[in-house]
Amino acid sequence: LAPSYVSLYIMSAHGRTHHYVRNLKGRHTPRHYKQQLDIVKDILAELPRTTRVSDITAFETRQIAEDSGAQVIVQLMVKGEHVGVLFFGERQNGLPYSEQDTQLLSTTADELALAIQNGLRFDEIKSFNKRLRKEVSSATRELRHSNAQLHKIDEVKDEFLSIASHQLRTPLTSVKGYISLVLDGDAGPVNAQQRQLLDEA
Repeated sequence: LAPSYVSLYIMSAHGRTHHYVRNLKGRHTPRHYKQQLDIVKDILAELPRTTRVSDITAFETRQIAEDSGAQVIVQLMVKGEHVGVLFFGERQNGLPYSEQDTQLLSTTADELALAIQNGLRFDEIKSFNKRLRKEVSSATRELRHSNAQLHKIDEVKDEFLSIASHQLRTPLTSVKGYISLVLDGDAGPVNAQQRQLLDEA
């Protein structure tokens, strides 16, 4: 087709738009080509998927399309969802785009739209995997930290039980010793009821 330039806008799922320009004439691309999508986005729904600007019958719509500086506008869609828009500048040989040219672009647009959508999905999966790895790493760090704290708490509990059992064992040993002395009769005779109570103690 030998257009003077091709301008491609890709819409990502996150609402971001990426712009790519290929200037085939080798001269500087006018700055307003970067604003093409803003110029025509309100009329895209009115246009066929592949449109020669000269074929647009509605005067106001054609005027907006002409302001974009494009000769052909190709909407890249998959199942009714916009994945991108292509703008083709005038042809380098000065001839208008023919019906066969627009048919070729329509056929190519379907394949290109699928390729772009697949590329976007691949990027989303890569991004999701990266985010997932980050979150798993963060959760693992938190679990390690929590585990270390649990070990500390466990050590404190063991230490407390050790101290408590030692502190309790000392007076209990004394109590047990004195009860044995009384049971053995070292403090005088013990009747049957007293012996039963002391045995319980």
